[in-house]
Parts: sequence; C-alpha cells; structure tokens
Amino acid sequence: MIRNPKITLGLLVYNGERYLEQTIESLLSQTFEDLELIISDNDSNDATEEICRVFAARDKRITYVRQTANIGAMGNFNYLASQASTPYFKWCAADDLVSPTYVAACIEFLDSQPDYVLCHSSTRTIGFDDRELPNDIIQASGASERVPIGIDSYYPAWRRFRDVMLGSTAVMDVWGVMRTATLRDTGLMRAYVGYEKVLMAALSLRGRFAELPQQLFSYRIHPDSASSRIATEARQEWCDPSAEPTAYPRLKYLRGYLDAIEGSPLSPVQKALCRAAIARYVLQVSKWRRVLLESVLRRPVYDGNAEILKANVATSQTGSDSAQSANV
Repeated sequence: MIRNPKITLGLLVYNGERYLEQTIESLLSQTFEDLELIISDNDSNDATEEICRVFAARDKRITYVRQTANIGAMGNFNYLASQASTPYFKWCAADDLVSPTYVAACIEFLDSQPDYVLCHSSTRTIGFDDRELPNDIIQASGASERVPIGIDSYYPAWRRFRDVMLGSTAVMDVWGVMRTATLRDTGLMRAYVGYEKVLMAALSLRGRFAELPQQLFSYRIHPDSASSRIATEARQEWCDPSAEPTAYPRLKYLRGYLDAIEGSPLSPVQKALCRAAIARYVLQVSKWRRVLLESVLRRPVYDGNAEILKANVATSQTGSDSAQSANV
C-alpha cells in the first residue's frame, strides 16, 4: 500500500548536532502521524549525519538527504520545498521545538478555512538551555490574524501585503504550516539576507495567515545560531556562500517586493494599492539610520535576535564553547 502523507516537514540543518536529536524527537512526537520528515543536511562536518541516519533507520517516515556541497541556507530552504508532494508543508530549523499538538492544530484550521494559506501558533522564545527568554521581541508578521478573531472580517490582499512589509523584523510565520502549491507559486527564496520577509509578503498576496493563540512553537536563540549573526558578510555567507555580499541589501528587498506584486494573481487596482504601500515602506524615516550604518558605512546593527541576546542575562550564561548549530 502506497502511503500518501498529508504534510511534509522539511528540516534544514548544518552542523546542528547540539540540538538536533531534541528537535527531531519533537517532530516525530506529533499527535498528527500522517506526515513525512525530509531532512536536508547541508554538507555538515559534525555528528549531524550520524544522528540523522540513526533516526531514519528507526522511523520510515524519515528521508535523509546529505547535500554534496554547502548550497547555502536559501538553497536548502528551496530544495526542501521542491521535494514535497503533500498538500501541506512546513520548514523546520534544527534547533527549534514544536509541541505534540502543533501540526494537528494547524492542519485542522487550514482544512476548515480555505481562504487561509498559512497557519502558525504563538511563539515562545527559548535559550540554549530550553528556558524561556525574557525581553522577547519576536513576533509574527503584521498580517497574521489571531484565531478566532478576524476569520470573518474583510482583509484585502493589498493590506496584508502592507502589513507584512511594514511589520516586525522577525517573521515567525516562515516556520508555519503552509499550503504547498501556494508556497511554490511565490517563487520561493532568493539568496540574500532577509528574503524570508519578502517571501511572506508574496504569500500574503495569495491568502490569509492565521496565528493560533496556544504557544506550540519554541524558537531557540543562542549565540551560535545563524539568525544571531550580526555582520552582513557572515549572514550573506549563511544564505549563499558562493555569493558576494551586496553593499545595498535594502535595494534587494525593494526589488523583491516589486517582483512579488507583479507575479501575484491580483487585479490591476490591487497591484496599484500594493505599489502605493511600497512608497510608505521607502519613507520609513525611523529606518534610515540603519540603512546608513549597515549599507553605506558597513557597520553592524544590533536588532532582532542580536538585540534579544544582548538584552538577556542568558547570553552571558551560554559561554563561547557551545557547538555550532545553524538554522540551515
């Protein structure tokens, strides 16, 4: 009998031995068992391969793929999405955790709400030792609607696009459960830092996002995680080790937003409203200082995950001896 799972969990990993076993266990412990787990190992040089092969031998739902070279984080994101043949798909990082009912809750919602293309839960941020971090600024995108509020309200595509584009810097929705075909229709990731936000904006033009009120997703922040890197060069190497860092990354974002509009199924009027929203994005005076520091003067800016790490006592407790684990 050919097994046809309903969701693909795509786990991307590079040198993730420290948290990998815990992460895989959380994915395999889902109450929703009709799933497959595809692990894409980005040519790790630690114990990642050994850990993955042990799990794959134990559970037939796992497919382990070892890349022959480092294809970069964005290449790994896209590879996993291309391998899914299921109605639903979720990207998974090698150091995050999901509660046992996460997948079941997200699929139950999406099955009952065809206008929604993504469902995620409220996020809990944890440190290297699994303890919840204070000073948490991690949020979902600005277009995420808290369930059950908003299910019957009018929320047009151009407003969703605007709200993602002008929303928080950390877009937790990228780790949510998505409709596979709709995700692929966006064109997936491009190989530059921060494109996950542009991707979510493109996805918002195709449907609505839901956020379940339960904290079923734990996002791990620690000094060695890829998302905690500050220097533009280091972050670009994480995205695509073969690419040269760009001096003006904000222009890449702008190009991505414009392309998302043109490639969307919206009417000319809706597209015009989206372009008007981009004007507001460009005129965000509060971000001009960051653009000057990061793009022109090439100075690191402490924000997002780096800001949390800097503000938390947990940062000083991790030390510098922790193993490299990355959300790739």
